[in-house]
Amino acid sequence: MNNAIRFLLSLVLPVFSLLVQAQQELALQRIASIRNDAANYICAEGLGMDMETADKQAMNFLIDQISTNISSELETLWEQTRVGDDFQYQEKARQIVRSYSCASLDNVGQIVIEEASADYKYRVFRYVDRKEIERSYADRQEKILDFIQQGQEQEAKLQINLALKYYYWGLALLRSHPHGAVVSFEDLAGNSQKAFIWLPRKIEEILANIDVRVEEIDPGQMIVNLQFIYQGQLLPNKLDYYYWNGFRNTRLYEAKDGRGTANFDDMLPAKDFPLYIEVAYTREAENYDSELNMVMNALGEMSFKSKNKTVSMEIPELAVPEPVLSFELKPESIVDKHAVLISDKDSMLSLMSRLEEALVSGKPEETRDCFTPEGYEMFQTMLSYGKVSLVRKPEYRFLKDDKQILCKSMPVQFRFTTANNKDFVEDLCFRFTPELKISSVAFTLTRQTENDILTDDKNWDETSKLILINFLENYQTAYALKRYDYLESIFSDSALIIVGTELKKTAVSKDMENFVKDNILYEQKSKTEFMESLQRSFKSKNYINLRFEDINMMKKSGQEIYGVQLKQNYYSNNYNDVGYLTLLVDLSGELPVIHVRVWNKNKNENLSAKTIITRPYGYQLGEW
Repeated sequence: MNNAIRFLLSLVLPVFSLLVQAQQELALQRIASIRNDAANYICAEGLGMDMETADKQAMNFLIDQISTNISSELETLWEQTRVGDDFQYQEKARQIVRSYSCASLDNVGQIVIEEASADYKYRVFRYVDRKEIERSYADRQEKILDFIQQGQEQEAKLQINLALKYYYWGLALLRSHPHGAVVSFEDLAGNSQKAFIWLPRKIEEILANIDVRVEEIDPGQMIVNLQFIYQGQLLPNKLDYYYWNGFRNTRLYEAKDGRGTANFDDMLPAKDFPLYIEVAYTREAENYDSELNMVMNALGEMSFKSKNKTVSMEIPELAVPEPVLSFELKPESIVDKHAVLISDKDSMLSLMSRLEEALVSGKPEETRDCFTPEGYEMFQTMLSYGKVSLVRKPEYRFLKDDKQILCKSMPVQFRFTTANNKDFVEDLCFRFTPELKISSVAFTLTRQTENDILTDDKNWDETSKLILINFLENYQTAYALKRYDYLESIFSDSALIIVGTELKKTAVSKDMENFVKDNILYEQKSKTEFMESLQRSFKSKNYINLRFEDINMMKKSGQEIYGVQLKQNYYSNNYNDVGYLTLLVDLSGELPVIHVRVWNKNKNENLSAKTIITRPYGYQLGEW
């Protein structure tokens, strides 16, 4: 080292040392100032030989400080909404605070000081403005009110499973809110309600109105067919439940349009058995929202007396069974009014009887001659979706559009081998060629969604509405059966495809801010990119189940081109989400052609059916 360099270092080092010392002094002054301003800040300090250890300790202490501040308020709310054993208040409060800090407290300050000590080298000071904490409380309150609103909307449409889920999730978040006891909202009648009083009562009220009856017992297959009655009528749409099978509680089962099953492997119950209506939807919460998941894990499941049902196995043999009505929109089910007189109805019923026998015997190959080659391939794929069983004697409806005859509905149950999966009941729709060969098989929409389409006050001929139902059934079934080739064939090569991906709570660059809304990253994909992503998704999942509801639709005048916006509930063994799917589809040819497919987390008027029809290709990513 030459003399010049030594001389420069002798000048620079003292200056640098003085600068570091000055910065340390300023940091210590800032720390002292924050400590003395307890009215506006909560703070904590951690020590460690490395900065990571010191920072972790500081964050833990900060969480303890916040939890001490809010635990007394949480105790008051928990006492008002609790059912069951005493809570360990402080530990639960601490876990609640973690749900805020991990998901909402974005602006936690940090000051790092290096010190020469035998016990530590780093001091990390963490602090948060109390206004920031209040902001996170306000964000959570907004989620609570949104869940309540969604619950009311679904209850009004008799989507009881969704109403229970949203009410329960709203109550869980409410119990994590320090000011939850004063959160109010306006119900559908315009009355102001205290959420912490109204929500538990509403959940209990809905559950109390559900009755479960035995419709039929099949001793040979150890199956009990069930009816789910709501306010004295057969419950439309879907409902989740589980029951005691003599050895343990089963995994979730799903009833559809008021009917479900209970399977007993070894022995049927002698008199009755307990059944439980699902309300928590804990597995769905894991993927739906990170804050919700953390809160539900912290609080544990809330109990509701009316979720527990006792199902009597006694079926009166001599008495005429009490008639069970079905909820129907007015006018009465147009689907039934579309039932047609078919000259070959007896032949078709005979064919369906063969299918029933094949499912019961486990020999579907004996019905191969009933199908076209493509239809039989679909049927085989459907049978591999899960273990399939016929759940009761079907009551068929025959419909006819301008291309084919439809036979609805064969009720079957799909059971899965993996413990975490849910068992589904689906009604199958069979489509016949003029030669009475089954050309395709699909899962039907719920009666409610079917009726929403057919009773919609649109100036269409009713055949067009049946064509739209046919397309939606095929679309949801293609996902369930992972029909990659079919989906690849119906998307236009130039289709506008926008997908949404839920993100973990991470920082987003300035360049991406326009494309990230509500923690969802929106991406425009080419058809090739979309199909590659879809193929990876199919390979990673044991099953996929789509449900459609809340549909609005528009038809292009004089053409078979449809705009559809609907709420899509997506379920699988490792991922669930809920969002709004917008499609622009041409149904004039042998196969549909999808020109626009956009998924959005929330309902958006810019993506309504009317807008997508009038402005199908004018979107830019991030515009909404």
